[in-house]
Amino acid sequence: MENTRKKTRKKNGFTLLEMLIVVAIIAILVAVSIPMANGVLERTRVATDAANERAAKAEAELAFFMDFLPDNEESGQKYGLTFLYDAAAGQLVDVNADLSQIKPYGKCTQHANKYIFISYDQDGSISLKWGTSVENATDEGNHNGVAF
Repeated sequence: MENTRKKTRKKNGFTLLEMLIVVAIIAILVAVSIPMANGVLERTRVATDAANERAAKAEAELAFFMDFLPDNEESGQKYGLTFLYDAAAGQLVDVNADLSQIKPYGKCTQHANKYIFISYDQDGSISLKWGTSVENATDEGNHNGVAF
């Protein structure tokens, strides 16, 4: 009789209250981790845009020094020219090209669905600008030299 009472009092499992506490703790951990994951994703997008900027600048320098650029019709120089950087092909494209054939690739929230435009300035420097067209391209938000 004593053995029967011990067997009936012995519990193997969790109570409903213990299970609710575990579920609540898991829900809190998930709620805290979602914003952290979004932050990591945005930093990844910024790093992708920075890498595309570096690749665009490298391609622009290569095209300039290897004399792949056409001369500016007005000045006969390579200065004052603007190109679009096609990240998928890794090459400079004429800004008058059909943009519908080139997919915009800006990834971070600031550059989402924008292109990189490369300009060869009079002082010999190369400018990078983001925009959906040459007319609205701005140099705000370039990631040049940004460490992540």
